[in-house]
Amino acid sequence: MLTHYFSITYVPDDCDNELLAGRCIAEFHKFISSLRLIENNSFAIGFPNWSEQSIGNEFAIFSDNSELLSAIKYQPYFNLMKSEELFSITDIKPVPNNLPQIRFIRNQSIGKIFIGSKKRRIQRSITRNNKEHTPISNEDREFDTFHKVSCSSKSKQQQFILHIQKDITPRTTDSNDSYNSYGLATNSKHLGTVPDLSKIPFYCEDKLSNKDQ
Repeated sequence: MLTHYFSITYVPDDCDNELLAGRCIAEFHKFISSLRLIENNSFAIGFPNWSEQSIGNEFAIFSDNSELLSAIKYQPYFNLMKSEELFSITDIKPVPNNLPQIRFIRNQSIGKIFIGSKKRRIQRSITRNNKEHTPISNEDREFDTFHKVSCSSKSKQQQFILHIQKDITPRTTDSNDSYNSYGLATNSKHLGTVPDLSKIPFYCEDKLSNKDQ
């Protein structure tokens, strides 16, 4: 059960929320990898200010281990961004009781659909150039709102895209569910939920009071 959390707010009004979210996820992933928690991770992330337009200007990290949560909080990238007054970071806090549970899911199916669609468009173009006709199939599935976050892999030395969705009606809320090494749920293997911090009464005022801590 996720009992504690802290949150990071991106201070500039005009910042690229998805870019900063990707860098926070990369720092989180590096820490989780150092603990060798790749396959059985009990740390999770969330985006309290998620909207249809943006992933939001806030990044939250949850755990049932407040000591290790403190270690994540003082990772070099977070410290640097705080010292430059680009991040505001709260204290580690207990999760309020009775908050609804939600999931932030890495949906790899979205990326696969995009890749497949691109290949089919290229093939159709080739076919048209050869003056042949091929029926156009209904190839593009519709997905609920998702945000694309660019993340880097140091082990593979490459950039990749995380397609992240918010599920407000999770099928289960088993406290023993796990998360992948990016702190996210997945479509099947990792079904962990996180508390919906957006439901905390007066949450905005509380964040402002912690801005300079």
